[in-house]
Amino acid sequence: MFEFLNSPIRQDAGPLTDVAAADHFWRLLPRNDPFESQLTVSEVLADFAGKKEHTRDQIRALMALDQRARKLGEALLINYATANTQSHSLEKRSWQSAFELAQSFGRAYAQIMQDLRGDTPPRGCEKYLPIVSLRLFQHRQVEFLLRPFVTERTVADGWADLHAAYQNAESAGLLAQAVAPRRWHEEQSDESTLEREYINLLLVELINDGQFSPHDVFWLNRRIPRWCAGLSLQSGQSDVPAGRTNERFVVDVGSAQGLMRLTRSAAGELRYLDPAPLLALVEQEITALRDRERPAEGPAPFGRGRQLKVLRKFHTSCLPKPAQINRRGERKPVASTVTAVVGLSHIMRMLRNEEHRKAVAAPPPVPEVEEITITVFGGFTESSPAGMRKNGGRGAAGADDDFGVPHQVWQLKDRSDSGCGLRGQIRESNRVLPGVLVAFRERDDMPWTLAVVRRLQKRIGDRVDIGVEYVGQN
Repeated sequence: MFEFLNSPIRQDAGPLTDVAAADHFWRLLPRNDPFESQLTVSEVLADFAGKKEHTRDQIRALMALDQRARKLGEALLINYATANTQSHSLEKRSWQSAFELAQSFGRAYAQIMQDLRGDTPPRGCEKYLPIVSLRLFQHRQVEFLLRPFVTERTVADGWADLHAAYQNAESAGLLAQAVAPRRWHEEQSDESTLEREYINLLLVELINDGQFSPHDVFWLNRRIPRWCAGLSLQSGQSDVPAGRTNERFVVDVGSAQGLMRLTRSAAGELRYLDPAPLLALVEQEITALRDRERPAEGPAPFGRGRQLKVLRKFHTSCLPKPAQINRRGERKPVASTVTAVVGLSHIMRMLRNEEHRKAVAAPPPVPEVEEITITVFGGFTESSPAGMRKNGGRGAAGADDDFGVPHQVWQLKDRSDSGCGLRGQIRESNRVLPGVLVAFRERDDMPWTLAVVRRLQKRIGDRVDIGVEYVGQN
């Protein structure tokens, strides 16, 4: 489609040879098809990241393309940011495309970081270290934000590159240097630092573990930068007040993992994070929202009650010691299987199909007079019991488990008076997100239970653990 991608003048960097080539490449992209534009940009970035060495002009070309592609990323995330879902399938496709775009830029910047840390860094490129680190952190923020809600095609988390970028900035004395981040869907952002953007990234990955719906976590993500203003990472425990050594999180910058709760066995190149300033700011917002006389701060895609619920859950997720949850009922282990239908539209269609099958299978009322059948010869045949058919009265309905919609067979692990825990295999776990409705039953002769997904935890392969809260039965 784009002939210049395979032209002889492509050379090693293709459209990213220099800024002029990057601008020319950008002008040739289709303005009316953001998905095709994203695929083409990602292809070019994959070629760019596959090279081991880059010149100063190529690095500048990458940053120029990144600046141009900001509008493309915003177009792909418009439904995510505004919670204005006109088409569920289109929305999912947009999130997948935005995820792949951020992932492609992240890989390109990670490769540039490796070049800058190498034995022979590109000449005259040291000044680009802060902006390259910033853009790497911010693209990975978007990637981590979207990862639970898209069909991910990679397993690697990329924490090794992120930790290396943090350590590189730390050794160069750049962590406290002021930077001006460009956040999607914001005309201007507050001044930040590389350390705060790195902490922002750690928090996004910490909380986005399947307990929030996509729009909830996106709303939180826009507030996290402000809450990070008073946070910093410490390399030792000498500056921690007595009695508070365990009230922090820890990250091992020599590992491939993100932020974790501090344990006695923690070892490695540790950096400690005290979330107390963040928790205090969140508590202030909760107090303000409880005051009905005080208007909510700024526009929000949902009301005051939902904001309070999301903030409370976020506050709990950021506690160094997990809060004890007072459940409404005792959770009892169960070993059973259920048939489940996911999504309101599928549930409604399944119920309509089931009512139709019952109506077809039900015998019609027996007439008060004996029926006769007039034949072409003027005689009659013996009457048979009304409604009896050659298949024993089952009618034309299919098998009892043929709902006419996609359905799953899951394991029921435990239950309480308010909800239950399920485990199953799902090819596309992004279809079972927090907030989605699920109908399930253990046997065909039992009523359906309607529930809402509250948490989702991905396990090995395509297995997931799902926590649901009951809405109603039958």
